[in-house]
Amino acid sequence: MGFVGAWMAASTEDFTSLQNYVVMNSSADLSSAPTIYKDLAVASITPVEGSDLVSVVIAGNVQEEGEKKQAVWPRRYFLVTINTGQDSMGVVGLPAPIAAPAKSEQGAALVYTEAVVPTDAAAQAVTSFLAAYVAGQGDMNRYLSPSSSLAPIVPAPFTAVKVQSLQANVASRGTPSDAAELKVLAKVQLTSTTGQKLTSTYSLTLIARAERWEISSLDLTPAEAEAKKSPVSTVDPTKGN
Repeated sequence: MGFVGAWMAASTEDFTSLQNYVVMNSSADLSSAPTIYKDLAVASITPVEGSDLVSVVIAGNVQEEGEKKQAVWPRRYFLVTINTGQDSMGVVGLPAPIAAPAKSEQGAALVYTEAVVPTDAAAQAVTSFLAAYVAGQGDMNRYLSPSSSLAPIVPAPFTAVKVQSLQANVASRGTPSDAAELKVLAKVQLTSTTGQKLTSTYSLTLIARAERWEISSLDLTPAEAEAKKSPVSTVDPTKGN
């Protein structure tokens, strides 16, 4: 990201930052004014098979002029090539503007096929945990399994949590058996301290102990259905939508 930022910020008057990445013998190919940008982020990283080169796509909002001369900030994408075969990584060439990477037509097949009713013990555990985790409502440790190392968000960024839907990998009914495991996907509405409402999804793993559900982990990714998994494919970032 630093390379793309330095490239856009470079101008005939100042290209010092860009020289940290590439050798610039002349400023003749640079603009007289820098490009204004914000919110750079890595969109994809794709190793080139049989090579030390890696293709990296960087996304960022770039200031451009709209129809009525007002500033607009479209999301733009830039292709960068990295050489990883040396003692230290280095860039190859300069960034190249490309079309947005193609979006997958199908989403991942997940394991959450069973609805969890609000009165179920699992639903109550998830609701209470999330209220404590993101809104500071109550002692979060009351809802954690002994093996969990989760800590609440401090300070709490939200004032209220409303669970909109809960899905699980298996049906959850009544009192759970000890050591039973449940994968849950929770769709929630979060209210910020300024009154804004955001909708989020949380993936959690619950473990039963003493006839109650406890939160074992806040999963980094939703659980994918084993039968639906397919070999990982790479998306060619040069092919647009």
